[in-house]
Amino acid sequence: MSVCSLFVLLALGVAATKATASSNATLTMLTSPVAKCLDGSQGGFYYRPGQGEDINKWLFTLEGGGLCSHENDCKERAKTALGSSTYFPESFDFDTISITSSDQANPFREYNFVYMPYCDGGMWSGTRTEATEETWGLYMSGHNIIEATLTTLSETNGLNTTGNVVVFSGGSAGGVGVFVNYEYVRARLKKEVVVVGAPVGGFPPEIFWYNLSKGGPPEEDVRNSNFKYLYDTYDSFVPSRCRAAYGEQDAWKCFIPYLAYPHYVTPMFIIESQTDVVIMGGFEGMDHKLPGALLNPDVWHWINEYGANATENFKQINITRDGLYAPVCLMHTGFLLKKPIINGVGVADALMGWLKQYLPGEARQGVAGAHMYEDHCKNGKYYPPCNPACPPL
Repeated sequence: MSVCSLFVLLALGVAATKATASSNATLTMLTSPVAKCLDGSQGGFYYRPGQGEDINKWLFTLEGGGLCSHENDCKERAKTALGSSTYFPESFDFDTISITSSDQANPFREYNFVYMPYCDGGMWSGTRTEATEETWGLYMSGHNIIEATLTTLSETNGLNTTGNVVVFSGGSAGGVGVFVNYEYVRARLKKEVVVVGAPVGGFPPEIFWYNLSKGGPPEEDVRNSNFKYLYDTYDSFVPSRCRAAYGEQDAWKCFIPYLAYPHYVTPMFIIESQTDVVIMGGFEGMDHKLPGALLNPDVWHWINEYGANATENFKQINITRDGLYAPVCLMHTGFLLKKPIINGVGVADALMGWLKQYLPGEARQGVAGAHMYEDHCKNGKYYPPCNPACPPL
């Protein structure tokens, strides 16, 4: 299985609930001439209206699915649902994702839901408006798709209405897309609309390659040293405040979430495994033939090093403004409502508990760090996983 396929299967977690009629949404195609998938087909989204007391609250989900940065890889992707809307299904079942499911245990179940299928290959950053030789005759327009979706939903469904609340979320490459775009969403909507970010699996520490003596390098290079190439290839949008801080020559650093984070001012709740098995396996090249690889002591050492780096990365989080949910589990984005559990709380309830302080009419309360859910293993090790409620590997 390719890394891209694995990302799709793990995106945000599969809910163990039976689909209902209200959980389904039909595909809406965008009409903007620049909102295109890799192959030039129009981007699109799935929308299910909110219900009851949550009719003015919105939850966006950006789909994940790795990335492409080479001609053959991108052209192959353009022949799939990760690169062409011609493969998008006519409808989407929101019950297939835990945090958008109709499960009574899900505190977001009555929100307006927007699911955005990923088809630009550039982690939702691309602003290409033409297919050129530089992009092998393909479009990288993920940011443009987000822009067009905001415009469409504002014009037809009242997204940009005073008093609304928008939780802008996504998993894996979609999590990176949240970092890239959520302050743009904040700027595009009225100041009277509450906007927060909720990236899942998009905040890894710096990526290093595992001992590659047993095989070649990972399919895609997401080490810091390659991000300027990615930034140039996609003509990536990056947040304006971060761009100003780094300057034009180093603006590509704003495409790397942990380097961009210090320059954000909009609230964010970060959901990230301290031992992300897909990042370690797919993008660091760790011997990821699981579960057999876990018999290798060198793999244990690599997992422990990654966990320590992730924990160090979390120290920069603004604990008076933002929140964190970080279990020690071998997982990526497969968070379920009740797995894992940290301090007796699942991820959806933790996110909702943090979000309440930003809802209209609510007062900020609690102490700094109250919304930092982070596993701390007794022996200081990250392998074997110490969270007793990890989802299945």
